[in-house]
Order: sequence, then C-alpha cells, then structure tokens
Amino acid sequence: MRLRDLEKLTHVSKSALSRHSRKCLIRSLLSEHRQRMSVDPDANIYVLYPNNQVTRDGLPIDLGTALKECDPDKDVLLCVEYENLPFRNRTGANPPKPDPIPEPRLDS
Repeated sequence: MRLRDLEKLTHVSKSALSRHSRKCLIRSLLSEHRQRMSVDPDANIYVLYPNNQVTRDGLPIDLGTALKECDPDKDVLLCVEYENLPFRNRTGANPPKPDPIPEPRLDS
C-alpha cells in the first residue's frame, strides 16, 4: 500500500507516515513474524490446572488421555499456576462514612 493511500485512510500526513515507517520494523519482517508465531487452526489447546485437571478446547479430559493425544509440535499446552500472596487484613481501618442526609426544612 502506498503512503498516499494510507494518508487517505488514516488522515495522517504522508511525511508523518514516512518518518514512522523509517523508525519502525519493516512490513515484511512483521509479516514473517506473524506467520512464525501463528497457531495452526487444527491445533488443540490443552489447559492443565493445579489440581491436575485437564481441558482440551474447553472440555474436561483425562490427564492420561491428554498426555497420549497431545502433539507437542502442533498442539498448545497451557499450565495454570496460582501465586501465593500473603493475606492482608486492614484491621483498624475506618470505613468511609456516608454523607448525612439533610433534614427537610419546613419554611412557612
């Protein structure tokens, strides 16, 4: 796509687009990276949870079956881990008080 066409589509000047294209990655490199990092649409997504439960494409599956069926060259395996954080209790902290409701005035 030419800079003139991009200028019309984005409403950004040609000179700004030219400066940006000189500073940023070349489009062909981005295209190669996208192809390299893309996941095969036929790949299964396995998720292993901390309690050793496994799901394949969102459905529960037996761990042994998952290990047999999983193709490491094609499928994606995600391992879920939870971080242990200390419990924080803010004892003694005063909760915010609500604004008082004004009393109605009876003007005669």
